Amino acid sequence: MAALGAAEPRVLTYTIHKNVLINNPSDQSSRWSSDSNNPPQFLILRLEKPAIAMVIKFGKYEKAHVCNLKKFKIYGGLNDEHMTELLQSGLCNDNVEETFNLKHELHGKMFPCSFIKIVPIMSHGPSFNFSIWFVELRGVDDPEIVDPSLAWFNTYREREAIRLCLKHFRQQNYTEAFESLQKRTKITLEHPMLTELHDKLVINDDFEGCERVIEEAAKSMRGGHQMAIDMEAQVIYLIGGWDGIMDLSDFWSFSVESGRWSRLSSNTEQDGGPSARSCHKMCLDGKKKLIYTLGRYLDSRTRNASPLKMCIDVEKSTIYVFGGRILTRDDCPALPSRNGHSMLFHPGKRLLYIFAGQKGKEFLRSCVYKNENMGHHYWTKMQNVEPCPRFAHQLVFDHIHKVHYLFGGNPGKFSVPKMRLDDFWSLKNELSATFRLLASNLFSRQNSKQERMITDSEPLSPPSDGFAGRTQLYDTLVSFFPEHMTQPRGNLVDLITF
Repeated sequence: MAALGAAEPRVLTYTIHKNVLINNPSDQSSRWSSDSNNPPQFLILRLEKPAIAMVIKFGKYEKAHVCNLKKFKIYGGLNDEHMTELLQSGLCNDNVEETFNLKHELHGKMFPCSFIKIVPIMSHGPSFNFSIWFVELRGVDDPEIVDPSLAWFNTYREREAIRLCLKHFRQQNYTEAFESLQKRTKITLEHPMLTELHDKLVINDDFEGCERVIEEAAKSMRGGHQMAIDMEAQVIYLIGGWDGIMDLSDFWSFSVESGRWSRLSSNTEQDGGPSARSCHKMCLDGKKKLIYTLGRYLDSRTRNASPLKMCIDVEKSTIYVFGGRILTRDDCPALPSRNGHSMLFHPGKRLLYIFAGQKGKEFLRSCVYKNENMGHHYWTKMQNVEPCPRFAHQLVFDHIHKVHYLFGGNPGKFSVPKMRLDDFWSLKNELSATFRLLASNLFSRQNSKQERMITDSEPLSPPSDGFAGRTQLYDTLVSFFPEHMTQPRGNLVDLITF
């Protein structure tokens, strides 16, 4: 993105049906229309030269129209046979132009397109054909930026081709070919933890060893835990929490660079640290490399304080604490006591920010953002795109790299009151007003996927065909891991067509 900052996105030139090139909302004939509303229907824009397509704008007729696209998808690629999905959205049925951001990064790198494919899915009139009135693309076509992206993308494709070969050789038990290709190219097939899992499951037929690999790599589901980030070392620390049954006393670190969790302690109390706890607070002194924890949740029979918040001023070595019933004064003119709030310290301005909370039955809050989608179907569909609603989670911010990290929490399901989450997400501020959420779940399962596997899928049978059966079982297991950790989803033989 640093290179992109030097070049402002501009209108990209493309060739297509002439009506789509002209924005003439008063002319009802100035549009592209499909012959029917039966799929597949699509429109392909050919760019004048390879470019990084970042934004697409749709013009409309001067009045609402039944042929406007209620749902559509957009794909992009260097040729019109193999494309990547860039957007799935829909237009409002009005006369207002709409602009959408297109996906233009792959594994943190920008990728160029020569073709943009618009695929209508549904019009606002259920039995009407599709119409597109005007399309404008904006992006970067400066060769100084596009050419390095082209070179990277070609290298990426070659690497993925080799990984497909590695997957095929391993599935067929061509051990010598697999090891020779991997040694020659120095390309890894998957995350080291999954390689270890494959060795124990497929090669050694060691199911107990597989369980140990999963247990060592996975933190249990939890809420009410605490996280802190060391931005210089790029390490996130997590301690404690509540798994729906008991307080936890484990201590973990996550390396942003390697993308891997490490368990620092399975029982902090036995190692001379704090006892098992949840709803506590933690802050980190990045200069002295010290972590401070304070407070914990107590059973209603023994507690006499409500949740508190704390943060640290590293420069002055001062910890600030706010909240909890230990504050008995009632003459404070500034802020009323509260719980369930958030607090941050701004080291530059040397200011404390305290937001929201609850005092008795009064909620001290303002709505910053609200997602109106409340249905179960929406969140089931979006579970791998954005985090589901939750509370008692943790969110930390790396202000150097402009990335938020979110872990776990309580989804608040009345039907499963003890359920907690174990998903891990990063939210990166890519542009001034554009955010993209990347799932970074580095452990063995996600609850929603696990539930779906149990309720909607046929039960997994024990492998009965030796190596081939265990390979099939392994391929099924890795489908529940994030794609960036696993072997390629596709298969080499699927590229062969009649």
